[in-house]
Amino acid sequence: MVDKPTYEELEKRIRELEKDAFDYQQIQIALRDSEERYRMLAEFTYDWETWRGTDGKYIYVSPSCERITGYMPDEFIKDPWLIETPLNIERLALKEIFQVIREEFSPQLSIQEISWSEPDYIPEIEADRLCIIRALRNLVDNALKYGGEALREINIGYKKSRESHILSITDNGIGLKQEGDREDIFTPFIRKKTSKGVQGSGMGLAIVREIAEKHGGDVWLEPGQERGVTFYISIPNHLGGEK
Repeated sequence: MVDKPTYEELEKRIRELEKDAFDYQQIQIALRDSEERYRMLAEFTYDWETWRGTDGKYIYVSPSCERITGYMPDEFIKDPWLIETPLNIERLALKEIFQVIREEFSPQLSIQEISWSEPDYIPEIEADRLCIIRALRNLVDNALKYGGEALREINIGYKKSRESHILSITDNGIGLKQEGDREDIFTPFIRKKTSKGVQGSGMGLAIVREIAEKHGGDVWLEPGQERGVTFYISIPNHLGGEK
């Protein structure tokens, strides 16, 4: 025979249940507040923030994805593999593209008193316009974000090999001394040791590599002798039947 609980025991149990319910409610409120704060931070962050579900689909994509990839958040929600779409090869005037990128970063260049130089002549190439703009924008953005307070120059370079057009972006910032394996920089979510205090997700250079490889080209870097770094991206000569 089971003894019936006393009135005092029932009252104590009810208080415990009420406390558990209150604690659960507070946890739920705290979680909602935390999610809202994180979402607000993601909405205004300079770099690309995303949340993916276990099925690989995007749950959330921050507005900055448009600056980095050229696509809107809704486009990634609808098509998680958007940046893996086929290339649209066309003839590009690189001088015009660099002018667009320079104008985009003009306020920041002016505020930080950074000079910009590029060759008087850069030939046209065959490539995907949006991809090339994204890649070059990310390389300039990388120089501005990680060049440090000493950064005063960004120099655009061009040369043509037998197989490829080779574009370069050189800065005179703090450089890559003691940065370990240079290849790590092009790996998704890997950030430089000098990036402490700088917002970023580590996707910018990974996207540059992906774009180069989709064109059949490559991307690499060379540290300066004392400071600065040069990033290179190569695009094959004959993507569109160029002679």
